[in-house]
Amino acid sequence: MSEPLLIGGVPVLKESGLKAVPASGIYIDELRISSVVRYDVGAYSVPASAFTADDDTLGLYHFDGDSTERYEDASPHQIPLIRVKKNTEPKSD
Repeated sequence: MSEPLLIGGVPVLKESGLKAVPASGIYIDELRISSVVRYDVGAYSVPASAFTADDDTLGLYHFDGDSTERYEDASPHQIPLIRVKKNTEPKSD
């Protein structure tokens, strides 16, 4: 089994010195990770139904269930998506 895909938290990109800052207030209904570009600039219309997997789908996640921490992959790759919670403990000086 492959390692799970993590979303959230504050990963550090060691070589670049950059940090990825988590965004709040974002709602995702469907997430499809593809090996190809699917849409041309300006040619995207919001789908009326859930995404489906095809040969170019690397990961497919439907956020329809009760979980808020782990999401199963609906693609043949079966890589779970795990939400990483930001550490909310106060820092000690």
